[in-house]
Amino acid sequence: MIRPIPKQLSKAVLGVAVAAVLVLLWLSQPNDGVVDQSPADSLEDPIVYIAEKRGVTERTNTWFSSLYRSFPSAPLFVFPGAYQFSKKGLSISGSQSVPTEKTIFGSFDPFCDVNSGTAIESIAVERYGDWDVSVMVKPSAGEAWRVQLAQGSPVVNISDFVSVLKPNCRDGIQLSRYRSDALLVKRGDQNILLIQAADAEAVEGVALLSGSDRYRIIQLPVFTDRSLDFLLDLPWTEVRDTQYGWSEVGDVLRTRLVSVTDRNEPLLTTLWPHHRLAGASAVTLGSYSTVYGRLDLVLANQIEFRQPSPVLPFGFTPVSDPAQRARVEASIRDDSERYQREMPPTGVYFRGAWFGGLASVILLADAYDLEDERAALLDLLQSNLRLALGDFAYDDTKKMLIAAKNSEFGNEKGNDHHFHYGYYIRSGAVLVRYRPEARSEMEPILNEMALDIANSDRASGRYPFLRHFSPYAGHSWADGEALFQDGNNQESSSEALNAWYALSLWGEATGQEQYALIGRGLYAHELLGVRSYWFGESNSFPVEYRHPIVSLVWGGKRDYATWFSADPMHIQGIQWLPITPASEYLGRLPGHKARMQDIGLAPASAAMHEWGDLYVAYLSYHDPAEALRILELAAPRQAIKSTALLRHVVYSNQPSNNR
Repeated sequence: MIRPIPKQLSKAVLGVAVAAVLVLLWLSQPNDGVVDQSPADSLEDPIVYIAEKRGVTERTNTWFSSLYRSFPSAPLFVFPGAYQFSKKGLSISGSQSVPTEKTIFGSFDPFCDVNSGTAIESIAVERYGDWDVSVMVKPSAGEAWRVQLAQGSPVVNISDFVSVLKPNCRDGIQLSRYRSDALLVKRGDQNILLIQAADAEAVEGVALLSGSDRYRIIQLPVFTDRSLDFLLDLPWTEVRDTQYGWSEVGDVLRTRLVSVTDRNEPLLTTLWPHHRLAGASAVTLGSYSTVYGRLDLVLANQIEFRQPSPVLPFGFTPVSDPAQRARVEASIRDDSERYQREMPPTGVYFRGAWFGGLASVILLADAYDLEDERAALLDLLQSNLRLALGDFAYDDTKKMLIAAKNSEFGNEKGNDHHFHYGYYIRSGAVLVRYRPEARSEMEPILNEMALDIANSDRASGRYPFLRHFSPYAGHSWADGEALFQDGNNQESSSEALNAWYALSLWGEATGQEQYALIGRGLYAHELLGVRSYWFGESNSFPVEYRHPIVSLVWGGKRDYATWFSADPMHIQGIQWLPITPASEYLGRLPGHKARMQDIGLAPASAAMHEWGDLYVAYLSYHDPAEALRILELAAPRQAIKSTALLRHVVYSNQPSNNR
């Protein structure tokens, strides 16, 4: 459901509502990053809280993170549109989508720059919301001006611009005055952009002068039955804040994305594929074709949708077949001996993955009543996790927890923290579940890890709000600085889900319900993005794109690729690992047969691949009989770190064990 915030809400009511901040969703609570579990009725009220301290912490791992690190900035894929700040001013690109066999391109291709005729000297983030950002632009001469960008909105607001706005467009782009307050930008026979001045004053040529120093840029939809005048005559809506929140009511998760404006006027925004997948709908004013799929233009202040709250089991249920149970138990003993002989890896990621496998064997030992093995493995986990957590330190300059001694994959820049820390947090949850006395020594760093990847205090001076998760895009970003020409990116959708699963377990194991709620909410919302953008559910890939999955989602493209391999098994498999009790969603993903064909190996050959055990574990969610047939071919492999886990998952998915 999409609905505008009621216009009758007065400024006096706004002030009272700010004082009543604690009745809202996910609002600022000092220092501890907790979530306000508000009653369901609060969802019926508009969110009007303005975070006065918003922006005190640099926002890494988002679509605009390059603004902190680079001038010119990297392209900012806002959609529907893309922008870049450089000496030329604000460069403007459309939301084009160009599909090829292995890539759906939406690359930055600017057709105009706007400025005052003076080169830009620097930029600075002035404030940001959950999906909007205000940028201060300082020219080499004259007054500074502001640009506000909001993901999902086709409107860019420019304010405090005291000069004549001068568009400079590329060859082949036609620029003409549409009416006294607006310029129309065309490419061929297509209208692509409107540039408008508030309280416009007449000037010569294709330039605009605003009497109130405000301008706006409107990306025009590709398909619409609305007139240009309709768009130009909409209220000049300035976004004060953008806020994302949810609450659980029974087994239902209710979610809202709210834009707070001065006069609570509705604004132009877009409905994305994952919003529609969750059931959100509205009367549309037009649509855009983008690298993410079709975006529908709507006029609203908030998007609300509901979905089942995810059920995230902590442990495993043993199989009932006696012979299969005996094989799993034997494998648990073998895995236990192997783990006790091994030295854990040293790097932050690979050591975390090692802990993840160890935690799964502990859960299996518990499920199958192997108390001696469970005790020995818990000893191993406790001693090694204690040492590993000592390698992490909070960096007050970077405002993040980093692996000070064993960094990998740019951890020191903020890269992949949710991938990395999810393994540690889940392992800590397993340890504390069985050894509550270990909590006091593990909790300080594990809580810091939880806050690093999913802090819920918008006014925190230690961590940004939800470092990784992009509320409007519906998924996380992995790169800390987003300095790429194609924007930010994320590869392993399954490891992002594992982070939020781990957070829910940590909250459950320690009685910190705020973390359990954050984990369940982010897991559910991330899964919507995974289904829509990685697996194409209700968001079909273009016919030119020849694969049934995207393995690397960027701001400006979607790729059939990985950072480490061109092997189809790796491209597919990086979306399956790690296998945990929360991996059952793999069996509900669409297009399984096409994905198996895409790998291009017969099942027996695939089982003998270096990731063959991961392949067979995944296969068991869709074709349990075939997975059982080739199980022993895959058993010697160690991609999922445990033969016992492989056997348990394959056996558990057999119909005979699901009566």
